[in-house]
Amino acid sequence: MRNTPKNSSQAFLRMSLFLIGLVGALIFAGSWGMMRYSQSLLTERHTLALTRMAQGLSVAVIEDMVLRDFGALESNLVRAFSNESVRTLAVTDNAGQVISKVRRDEKSNQVQALFIDKFMAPPTEGSFQIREMGASTHSWQMLQSGKPLGWLYMEVQDDTAQVMTQLGWRTLYLAIGLAVVLLSVFAYILRKAYVVIDGNESHLKSENSKLSDKANNDPLTGLPNRVALMQKLQESMNRINEVGTGSLAVCFIDLDRFKPVNDEHGHAVGDKVLQAVAGRIRSIARGGDYLARIGGDEFVLIVHGLENTWEVEPVLSRLLHVTTSPILAEGHSAWIGFSIGVAIYPQDSSDPLHLIQHADEAMYKAKRAGGGGWALWQLEDAAQEPRIAAPTATPSA
Repeated sequence: MRNTPKNSSQAFLRMSLFLIGLVGALIFAGSWGMMRYSQSLLTERHTLALTRMAQGLSVAVIEDMVLRDFGALESNLVRAFSNESVRTLAVTDNAGQVISKVRRDEKSNQVQALFIDKFMAPPTEGSFQIREMGASTHSWQMLQSGKPLGWLYMEVQDDTAQVMTQLGWRTLYLAIGLAVVLLSVFAYILRKAYVVIDGNESHLKSENSKLSDKANNDPLTGLPNRVALMQKLQESMNRINEVGTGSLAVCFIDLDRFKPVNDEHGHAVGDKVLQAVAGRIRSIARGGDYLARIGGDEFVLIVHGLENTWEVEPVLSRLLHVTTSPILAEGHSAWIGFSIGVAIYPQDSSDPLHLIQHADEAMYKAKRAGGGGWALWQLEDAAQEPRIAAPTATPSA
């Protein structure tokens, strides 16, 4: 049986792989997008909260700056440390000279005023600046009351962003892990479905092949039947037409003395004889020839590759030679002869059916002459005598 592509199962496999890849990509892209969105949202909220805290604290210290009440200014800065995330607060003049600076000690967590830092570098542009430095956020807020009075510096340490980033990565890893598990289960299910589809398709192709064999092959001998013969003959004729040279011979073979075998020994012996005859003809046929059984005790041999009509004669001689010895079947000996009619393409006809009919007519000419020989079909059959090649052994009834 010729191997043919399994279109349905292959298409299902490609679709399954595409779906697995698509689902995996969507899960990864969705998890990554959610993580980045969460980080962006957290950063935005953190910046907004820091801005509001700086603005609120600015309002408290501007009045102290106007009144030059630096003691109250420092007290307001210390009170702002009630927010545990605040690490450093400072107020400078417009040039960056430190007016007051307070810091939370990392070890003791105590709030202390610093007097050793005399200068800080405020922004040169804008009235507000915020900058992320690791887990710390540094901001500068301009203090102004009709005119610039100075700057409020604030350092806030908030590990929420860092924790959220770690949580986001862990969530991403978890999502990928779950995706791998789900896709593995999905792939397992798809593979099971693929095996079923592939098996059904293989079974269907096998059944179709068997039906095709039954439709085109003779069940007794395994040879092609009449339908397959007509297809092959048409194909062979088309090839000759394409090349423009050459010819072929249609040899119609009918068994002599076969009916007595069936009548005397039964159809079981007759079937064995037909199988043996098919085997003998195949054994002497050339590699490019085509043998078919078209019904009962009738066979057709297509002889290809002829340049001249006489080139078919050696094939016919070998065909007749296979009948010179008896056929043994179920303990019985059967002497079988051949009556062969020959039609040549393209000389005798350009139609496959007419070629078979002409070969059949020529076969009857050989049979009327006594059998055991062959005859060529001629347009003037009445004026032609069949050419006979008798077997070398005398048959028994």
